[in-house]
Amino acid sequence: MAGLEPLWPTGAFPDNFMYNLLLKPSSYTARAFRNPQLSITPGVCDYNRRDVQRVEMPASNGMATARAVATMYNAAERAINTNGKVNPLRLSKDALDRFLQPAKPGKNNGWIDEVLGIEACMGAGLMLPPPEGYRGSGRFSATPAGFGTPGAGGSFGYCDPDAEIAYSYVMNRAGQLIVDDPRDFALR
Repeated sequence: MAGLEPLWPTGAFPDNFMYNLLLKPSSYTARAFRNPQLSITPGVCDYNRRDVQRVEMPASNGMATARAVATMYNAAERAINTNGKVNPLRLSKDALDRFLQPAKPGKNNGWIDEVLGIEACMGAGLMLPPPEGYRGSGRFSATPAGFGTPGAGGSFGYCDPDAEIAYSYVMNRAGQLIVDDPRDFALR
């Protein structure tokens, strides 16, 4: 496995991540990383296989060009900034409002993501800018109105309606990072 980047930029795994992944098969971490079971030792690099790329698995193997992902975020940005007058995705007012809702901490663990074991501000299925004093991932937008999501392997897409920017980074081969991949981070 030479040449693979660490799963997190620090090179260290979050507390209990490996324990949950390897020794607690019923944990959210183990269930998420082993679903679907694509090989004997499942991992993000399974998504580099052509047979896996041919199958559509929602929230798991979205395959698109950077232009297509940025176009989708640009459509959301235009719908927000024109109050729905320019709305090629036909997003409802309720959906647009949810994109702009501030993230809320979880009831039990605050900002800790139950699967990854890292701080992450999530809302409506998208990562949102963090509140003041927040230390975790998500500093991708200059304004509080931004939203986006990383993809396993290093991809990232986001929209900043205040700055009227839509951005996407995809790569030819999945790496081992989930958030703040240095290949993408250097371009932001």
